[in-house]
Amino acid sequence: MYLDSALLIEPKNTRLWQQKSMPNFKSGKYYDGMRFLNKAVELDTLAYLGYRGFMKCVFMKDYANKIIDLKAIHQKRPIDQTMDHSYPFWIGISYLKLGKLDSADYYLGLSVNNALWMFEKSTWLRMEEAFGTRYKCNALKKDDFKDGSK
Repeated sequence: MYLDSALLIEPKNTRLWQQKSMPNFKSGKYYDGMRFLNKAVELDTLAYLGYRGFMKCVFMKDYANKIIDLKAIHQKRPIDQTMDHSYPFWIGISYLKLGKLDSADYYLGLSVNNALWMFEKSTWLRMEEAFGTRYKCNALKKDDFKDGSK
């Protein structure tokens, strides 16, 4: 009820639309939940497309459509994640659930490679901060994550 009042005042507040969707998902009203979450995605695609993909997987078991959402956001934000895991991880899990083992293996491997690369980069950055050394660190670029080998 409070969310409805808040949305009357701030109809473009994406966080409110996302919050309005949650009770519906948790009570099994997936159509209503997705309707509200779609509004958040419509208003801010980059912020909520990955989250919508996650909800399609975990609550709705809609793996094929989840893959579409997550591949789209992964192309735009290759190093981001949703719900503590990378987009390739969730794509891989979806392919695994669909029985497409080669695709699952590829995306889960990409997820592991990206995680190791990020750990290595963050370790060097922490060393630079701690010891004041002047290592030349390249900025993170989208192309660094094409095949997960960087």
